Amino acid sequence: MITLWDGWAIDSDPYQYILGKPIKRDRSDGKTEIDMTSATYHRTPGKALGAFYQKQLREKVKGADMTLSQAIDAALQIEQRIREIIREPDFQP
Repeated sequence: MITLWDGWAIDSDPYQYILGKPIKRDRSDGKTEIDMTSATYHRTPGKALGAFYQKQLREKVKGADMTLSQAIDAALQIEQRIREIIREPDFQP
């Protein structure tokens, strides 16, 4: 699972990538499973990241009183944050 921010993450199954907000649920057999709320499904991790970018930008702009320049700055900040996640090492040797 790729952890993003604001509770969002990207997971996958054998067929697709899932963008959503993971929630741990305890099953009756005592095991814990993770469900995704607000899930959207994508064919590639890039498409899932693109959808996340769009969601984040909509949240910034929604109900805000901003200029076009401020909206572009907000978009660039979101893009930079995503790029920082992409550069994180996947593992420590």
